Amino acid sequence: MRAKDFIKEAVDVGFITNYIKKHHDENLHPDYLDNLNKFSKFILKNIPVNSLKLELSGLDRAKVEQYKKMNFDTAPPIVVGDGYVLDGYHRATAAKELGIPTIKAYVGTKDVREGEYGGEPYTFNQPRRQLNVQLLIQKGAIFVTYPHGDQGWETDAKLDWQFSLITLLNVEQEPWCKEAPKYRKPASYKKAEQQINSSAPNLGSDDLVYDGKYNQILWSIQKLGIPEEQAFLDKT
Repeated sequence: MRAKDFIKEAVDVGFITNYIKKHHDENLHPDYLDNLNKFSKFILKNIPVNSLKLELSGLDRAKVEQYKKMNFDTAPPIVVGDGYVLDGYHRATAAKELGIPTIKAYVGTKDVREGEYGGEPYTFNQPRRQLNVQLLIQKGAIFVTYPHGDQGWETDAKLDWQFSLITLLNVEQEPWCKEAPKYRKPASYKKAEQQINSSAPNLGSDDLVYDGKYNQILWSIQKLGIPEEQAFLDKT
């Protein structure tokens, strides 16, 4: 890891995602990506080491001891969201054990911004609009597929609530999502439509369409040039 990779004071989720992919794994687990997408941006700041939740069992102790020898003034920042270390766990643990009071980190934020259709669509904590889910599936803005887990596509998942919701943005940016069109699950379309249009901000991490996912859907609508009067069921 190189400190020069982090030269901006505020970066978007795409920057953080690419950085973690570059130094760890190109094929990040979808749950990991979803966790990153819950934040609107990441801001560089010094934070108290004691504010971090460092309770991971089975940590590589040799790596922690190695990081204790590094210069923390020039080390690349760790990545933090909601108090949890998303990248740099060993560095943070080493700093805590050395008694270092603060550490440089990119901290995820969930800004409240004006929601809009057009331009850059931020919808954090804003009222949702009802989506024409069937049309968005038909046009390829969203893909309702068999679930995707650690072992790949779970085509034996037969129940209607067993599905993954993938957007065109995911297909274009994430390698594992490129196969989504081949693993559509029509048997789950109706259930997906119900859950998508019943989702709302702040329902918790298990909500199907959290703010970041809703933004991805809006991006996909714009990318395909789907008219607003077709993409949404409500009238504005």
